[in-house]
Amino acid sequence: MAVTQNTYTGNGSTVLFSFTFPYLETTDIKVSLNGTVTTAYTLANATTIQFNTAPANGAAIRIYRATDDAALPATFYPGSANRPDDLNETFTQNLYSTQESRNEDASATSTANTALTNSNTAISTANTASTTAASAVSTANTASANATAAVNTANTASTNATTAVNTANSASSTAASAVTTANNAVTTANTASSNASAAVTTANTAATNAASAVATANTASTNATAAVATANTASTNASNAVTTANTASSTASSAVTTANNAETVANSAAAAVANALIYTLVANVAAIPGSPSNNDAIEVTDSTNIQSFTPLSGVPVGFTGNSGLSVRIVYSSASSSWTWVQYFANDPENRYLGLAGGTMTGALTLSGAPTTSNQAATKQYVDDNGASVTSSDVAPSSPADGDLWYNSSDGRTYVYYNDGDSSQWVDMSPQGGGGPFGQGSAASPSVSFIGDTNTGLYSPGADQLALSTAGTGRLFIDSSGRLLVGTDTALNASMTAIIKGSSGGAGLMLARAIIPSSGSSLATVYMSDHLGGIGAWIDAARDGGTWTSGSSHPTLLRFATTADGASSPTERLRITSAGLVGIGTSTPDRILDIESAGSAEIKLTDSTNIGRDAYIKNNDGDFEFRSRDRNSNGTFVFLGYGGEIDSEYARFDSSGRLLVGTSSAVTGGTSQFSRIVALGNSAGATNPGVISVGMGATPASGNNIGRIFFVDNAAGEYAEIAAQCDGTPGSGDYPGRLVFSTTADGASSPTERMRITSGGGLRFNQATTDSPAADNVAGCALGLGGFVSASNTGSRVLELNRTENTTSNIEYVRFYRVGSANLAGTITATKTTTAYNTSSDYRLKENVVPLASAADRVNQLKPSQFNFIAEPDKTVDGFIAHEAQAVVPECVTGTKDEVDADGNPVYQGIDQSKLVPLLTAALQEAIGRIETLEAEVQALKGGN
Repeated sequence: MAVTQNTYTGNGSTVLFSFTFPYLETTDIKVSLNGTVTTAYTLANATTIQFNTAPANGAAIRIYRATDDAALPATFYPGSANRPDDLNETFTQNLYSTQESRNEDASATSTANTALTNSNTAISTANTASTTAASAVSTANTASANATAAVNTANTASTNATTAVNTANSASSTAASAVTTANNAVTTANTASSNASAAVTTANTAATNAASAVATANTASTNATAAVATANTASTNASNAVTTANTASSTASSAVTTANNAETVANSAAAAVANALIYTLVANVAAIPGSPSNNDAIEVTDSTNIQSFTPLSGVPVGFTGNSGLSVRIVYSSASSSWTWVQYFANDPENRYLGLAGGTMTGALTLSGAPTTSNQAATKQYVDDNGASVTSSDVAPSSPADGDLWYNSSDGRTYVYYNDGDSSQWVDMSPQGGGGPFGQGSAASPSVSFIGDTNTGLYSPGADQLALSTAGTGRLFIDSSGRLLVGTDTALNASMTAIIKGSSGGAGLMLARAIIPSSGSSLATVYMSDHLGGIGAWIDAARDGGTWTSGSSHPTLLRFATTADGASSPTERLRITSAGLVGIGTSTPDRILDIESAGSAEIKLTDSTNIGRDAYIKNNDGDFEFRSRDRNSNGTFVFLGYGGEIDSEYARFDSSGRLLVGTSSAVTGGTSQFSRIVALGNSAGATNPGVISVGMGATPASGNNIGRIFFVDNAAGEYAEIAAQCDGTPGSGDYPGRLVFSTTADGASSPTERMRITSGGGLRFNQATTDSPAADNVAGCALGLGGFVSASNTGSRVLELNRTENTTSNIEYVRFYRVGSANLAGTITATKTTTAYNTSSDYRLKENVVPLASAADRVNQLKPSQFNFIAEPDKTVDGFIAHEAQAVVPECVTGTKDEVDADGNPVYQGIDQSKLVPLLTAALQEAIGRIETLEAEVQALKGGN
């Protein structure tokens, strides 16, 4: 059994005494001297008390724990955080209260058992006295018979007179012995009577202890009820946890969907990046680098046998490379392999026939014979309505005006042309040597103009092309296809086009041909894919106002992007001519105006501490601030600017607590979990915290001045604390009361349960008087004079009071049965004694008769030895309830083998003090018999 107390005996000098039991609060530690609670001590340390004065020699010292169970250490609500410290403290309170109840109950049971043992001993002693008395009577009868025989013998045989005299003397001696035995029997009976009186006293003590045990059991029941409430709260929290888990599951499912969408976007982005890569041209498969770097991009212009090249993954099934097809591949160091990207024709115009409007000449080999009328048997397809193109080493016969002929023998192209005089093939190849041309230079380009030989086209190097003016290179296309203006060096290899300015900087002007009208575009920069699909644009447009070239140019900038699944850009951001920035709106009216369907949100990130973010959001009209510190909640701080130093006014910390007057929450104890912490006040940081709740006008009597409600997340009201005006207020006169209300099971709003009046009175479940019975309600009241009263709907149940009286008993407690006139019992005390009284006035009784045949009924009682199932190693003396009930029905409650509606046992109980009347009557009967025996013995002694 858990230790809840330690006991010592004082020696007159020792003041320090240790204790070994744990406790929640120091106020739970109690000390008594000789059974009286004392506070004349201090705590020397966590497990030792120090008396102010050493207890007297022989004083009984008891150090014990009495856990405060008036309220739970923590209350849990749906949606709240269930912290382990709160749960542990709540369950520890229940555990300690239960341990104390069990120990008190065990003590009471032990005292009752001792009383029962003493009572049984008294009965046994009385029985022994009765047996001894009966033996004395029998001995006296024998002595009388012997004396009679002796007389007869003396009369009959005188010769034996001497013998008869001797025999008579012997009989006399025997009779004297019998008298002595009878006297001993009387002494034993007197001892039995004394023991029986002690038994009665012990039984009364047992009754008192049993009453304490009942009170302790009631306290244990209350604690059990609180434990059930706590368990119900835990069940509610568990249900909330299930709901939260379901929400988390739903959120996770959404996250999976979002991730899948992100993967699709990423794949599209990867394809777009692949198309945007800058590929290095190589002539053939053999020229592919043998030691590539990660992400090297290669374009093989002659893809012959690339299908057999390794390592290469992703080659389309059935693809065969040839000199007319270029292939793009990218190297990955992670897989140590090249990855296929795409292929395309080097000369698509000649390789592929257009979908419409084109003409094909020359032989076309089909996989089968022509089957329809527009397929010539020669398998040659010619557009009869337009010019034809022929490739051969012999000029076509019967040409028509406009026909083209490519002479495959000399590589020149001719057009059949009628100049009005005659028709002939005219050479279309470039003149001036016919090419190919030399590389040339900026000062002497290979292709120049008559009269301007330092302006033209030249090649600065292999696979490069350039334009020069006035002998200086101006525009270049390098071997990677990059367009360079003002420089012949790619300043950044990842750029497709580079413009380098003079010492004044580079500039690119896009000009409109005419003065723009309001809202019309000045210039637009488009970003698109290789097929012209526009992904984004940046546009400059006139922003109303007056446009005067050179003096007034009101202009706005617009930025647009294309959403996933859309085919054209949508404006996302606008900067007006007034410098107003709009995101999601084309009409900003603030320096920064952000609009979004449903909600608009701004994210602020500390780039040097990834994961530390702050968010500002308009969520359907709710203005939200959010803060994140990596995987934890962040903190919101409200500052006032005080010149050089910012002053902190308040903050929300990472646990959602509002801190005023401090930048950190208090630690330790339950207060660390407060949602609002206010330290100090406006008069000074070291002053006490002040929170005011009041009415906006002067209240009238009965008005609510301030109210605190305890609700759930659906606005259900469970309890309320209200401050009310308790009279008529005036200048310097502010009568107030506190009203505490709770909501009953099955109800939807709180009902008043307790109030503290302006005069200091305490009322439970009633409002006005010191006596709940006077208000005809169930409740209790604590009067200003120390008076306590409890009632059950108009009938008093209990009164506690004390009136100073040094000459007579003082009634401390009154018990009522039905109505205020039916007093059932009291507890009274003098300066030195306490009495526990039950109603016994003769005026309350009728049909009063003596208790007869008590000894016979006592003999019907069956004292037994047994152990309780819960304590198999402890044997005690006592009665079986239903067996004692058969003899003294009023000492037992309940019915043998009774069960409740659910089949659970309803156990019987016994009040062994109810056996005292029967034991007293039996003892009186025994005393009567002893007195009779004494009289008979005296008569025998007198006869001698």
